[in-house]
Formats: sequence, structure tokens, C-alpha cells
Amino acid sequence: MAVALHPPLEVPGQPGAPSGPEDVIEAVRTCISRFGLTRTTLDDVAAEAGISRATLYRQFPGGRDRLLGAVVEKSLAEFGAGLDRALTPVGGDLAGVVSGSISYAASWIDDPAIGGLLRNDPERVVAFIALGHFDAILAPAERLLGPWLAPHLGAHAAEATSWLCRVVLTYLFRPSPSIDLADPADVRRLTDTYLVPGLERLGSDNSLGSDDKEQQ
Repeated sequence: MAVALHPPLEVPGQPGAPSGPEDVIEAVRTCISRFGLTRTTLDDVAAEAGISRATLYRQFPGGRDRLLGAVVEKSLAEFGAGLDRALTPVGGDLAGVVSGSISYAASWIDDPAIGGLLRNDPERVVAFIALGHFDAILAPAERLLGPWLAPHLGAHAAEATSWLCRVVLTYLFRPSPSIDLADPADVRRLTDTYLVPGLERLGSDNSLGSDDKEQQ
């Protein structure tokens, strides 16, 4: 009598094991952290995920662009959730929101994908921003940070978000000997001395009624 042979159980994470889309996204993040974006290939990702290149294409029919888009979506979702956790205790205090958001954003230098990109491909990131793609960073920042600034700044929340993004990017790409964004005390000093006074002025302007503005 013929005996039915069953294939051995596959262990996720090992070559040949079935990996779902989330596993593939994590493999991309690992590869970017290790090699940088420019040098990461689909073969690298497939090998890291333990799947074939054909399987990778079946899961992400758009290839590299679709895969990188999924990584960005996941990273933004994680960033937004973490930002909410960081700012919930200080939501009623503008200085706390500003310093907390800067510190949290700066902490993402350690994120496998974002941090790997900044460490391994800084020229690519700078070129991306310099070539008119700053809105690609600003739009999600406004969506995630805007609701925290709006109670304090009203209609000026988007403008303030843009300003804070520029501050963070400047300090990340051109570190200062006097301000270390990894040091909460330095961030709070930057916030209290330079940032909050200007933002409070925006909030004050926003609170004026239309009649008051006309009188001015």
C-alpha cells in the first residue's frame, strides 16, 4: 500500500518558509538598515524573508515601488501611534507638545528603515528634499502632528508643523555642538528659548477676532 508522504513543517523566518506581507515588509526594513536603500535589491529582500523572488512579486505585484510604499505606510502608522503615546501626557501644554514631538521625531534615527536611510543614504534624502519633494514629508507630518498643535495654534497649526519639520531636519543633517536632539534637556532649552515664543505669538494672533484685527 502506498504511503502518503507529508512535507516537513516549515519554520517561519527560515529559507523556504512561508512569509506573509508583514514579514516581507520587515525584511525590507532590515535590508535598508543593513545596506541602505540604494543598495537593497529585491533579491536581498526575498532572501531575508526566506521566500523566492516570484513569491515576493505575487505578494507585491508593483515590485520595488509597491514594496517601498508599504514600508512607508507601516512606518508612518507606527510613527503616528508612537507620537500619540508620547504627546498624550502633555497635550494641554504647547511647550510639552513641541519638545515632545521633536524628541520623538529625533528618536526615529534608530528606526530600522528611517534611521537606516538617514545613516546610509543621507545624500539621497537631501537630494529628495532639495528637488522639491519636501511636501512628501510635510503632508504626513501635518496629518499626524497638526491635531496636537491645533488646540494651541488654530489655523496656524500647519504653518507651525512646517517650521518644526525644517528645524528637526536641519539639526539631523547638520548636527549642532550646542543642541543635541537626543538630549531632552537640550530640546526643551531649544523649545523654551526659541520655538515656543514664536509659536505663542502665532496662537495669540489666531485668537484675535476679525473685529479686533480690523481695528489693528
